Amino acid sequence: MNNKLFTLTVLMSLILFGSSWITAKAQTVTPNEAVITVSSIPTGTQALAVEITLDTSIIKLGSSATSNVSGALVVTDSMSVGVGIINTAGDLPPNFTITIPLEAVSSGTSMFSVGMVLDMIGGTEIAGAVASTDINSVTVGTAPAPTSLGTIMLIGTNITVVGPGKVAVAFSFSGPHNGLTAKLNGSKVDFISNNVGVAIIDIPASNPINLDLVVNSGTSTQTATVGNLNVSPTAAKGKPPEINSVTVQNKETISRLVLTGKRLSKTDTAVAVLPTNLVPQSDPKVMGAVLKAQFDVANCIPKGSYINLSTLSGTAAKKIKVHGKCSNPLFTEGQ
Repeated sequence: MNNKLFTLTVLMSLILFGSSWITAKAQTVTPNEAVITVSSIPTGTQALAVEITLDTSIIKLGSSATSNVSGALVVTDSMSVGVGIINTAGDLPPNFTITIPLEAVSSGTSMFSVGMVLDMIGGTEIAGAVASTDINSVTVGTAPAPTSLGTIMLIGTNITVVGPGKVAVAFSFSGPHNGLTAKLNGSKVDFISNNVGVAIIDIPASNPINLDLVVNSGTSTQTATVGNLNVSPTAAKGKPPEINSVTVQNKETISRLVLTGKRLSKTDTAVAVLPTNLVPQSDPKVMGAVLKAQFDVANCIPKGSYINLSTLSGTAAKKIKVHGKCSNPLFTEGQ
């Protein structure tokens, strides 16, 4: 992947010309939009631009960006990669958001970050103004060929996947799974609900890897590409961690998770629960071969969940043994 930085240094055009392009029908974008928050805008500012870093060979910014600033005009990619906004009714508020749809160019994974907030006319940095975004990468995958599972979409994990090791991968589907068996990259799929499957797959120390699904129904076999998984290289020596067991006790006021394993780190261990993408209240505590974490009652862990554990030396995954009641669904459409 070749990441390039494109800086918005000149006035973004405020005149929108009609344009058209062909969107690849066989590709999916995850996530499919980015929300940029701009804050600490000085009084008297009516227009500005935010520079954006992404790989234009993988994704592009959609032209139908919007803002929560009433009456404002938002323009993307007018002269370079970035987003500009002008408030035709007066000054911009000190804080606001811009939502930008993301469109596929080709399969792969692109970083996504924002840079300086600039004066649209002069192209100079606006002192004190800052911008942030709710995403840090975007994956474009080949949409799956029709299978007995219907429409298939990858469900992301909210930790950095460090290779090598094993990682749990979740995907949603629209069709019935009764009587079907499936493998993802050679690993058996666990159908944990009526519309979600999970498989623990081996990951190398490379970036990225394709996720290929094989569905069997009697004598019929169908294949599909679920998407791509971005794997970060190891940043520490040694073998990846291992998980021996992981249990959760859902109580009325708290959910307690206890994990036992090998090569757990006290300083760089991150955990995430799939497919709900839940994270603990605070950093997990590691005491030798035991890791403990707490989840608040709103983030209780439902049965069927899996855990991904990542350190600087790799990633490990396992299905969670869940005890106690939890009202959270395993998957919510659009997460």
